[in-house]
Amino acid sequence: MKAEKLDRRSLRTRQLLSDALVSLLLEQRYDTITVQEIIDRANVGRSTFYKHFYDKDDLLASNLEALLEHMSATITLDDTPHSALLPSRKLFEHVGDYRALYQALVRAKRIDMMIEAGQRNITRNIERQLQQRNLAVPNAALAHYLAGSFFALLRWWLDHDAPYTAAQMENMFQALVRPGLEQVLRDQGEVQPGTL
Repeated sequence: MKAEKLDRRSLRTRQLLSDALVSLLLEQRYDTITVQEIIDRANVGRSTFYKHFYDKDDLLASNLEALLEHMSATITLDDTPHSALLPSRKLFEHVGDYRALYQALVRAKRIDMMIEAGQRNITRNIERQLQQRNLAVPNAALAHYLAGSFFALLRWWLDHDAPYTAAQMENMFQALVRPGLEQVLRDQGEVQPGTL
């Protein structure tokens, strides 16, 4: 992405270009989309496009970066104890809120980039939260397992056109990972059965 000072007009233009790319991704494969189609859809000139982005890959990378930033902002502890390591409900809600863009990334065969970056980010976040714990399972392994399980289920959800709500996906995720997580924490005396 080109470095530039972003005023309101620049931000609006970048948003128009981003929205144009997303709407085109919903209609056709990424590799068939041209810069001309993007600028036509955004109703901006070619020089304006190139003032902000090097090419359509740069525009896509900018969209992915913005999604990752928003996803990272979503990762805050909420009131339920089981979410302290991975706020999966909020993450599923985030993806649900941006479903069109995520599904466009699936269709564009670019979701893997997003998932890999998101999984690295979430894994690091979980590892930080586990630093003070001395568990029977290595912290890095547990963090990788939780993040990997979440993103595997998220990928399945998107691949199947999100047939369930974010709340239903949260329930599925908890049903799948909670027993193992409770066992690891119980082995260390950190949790009583049913309290996670």
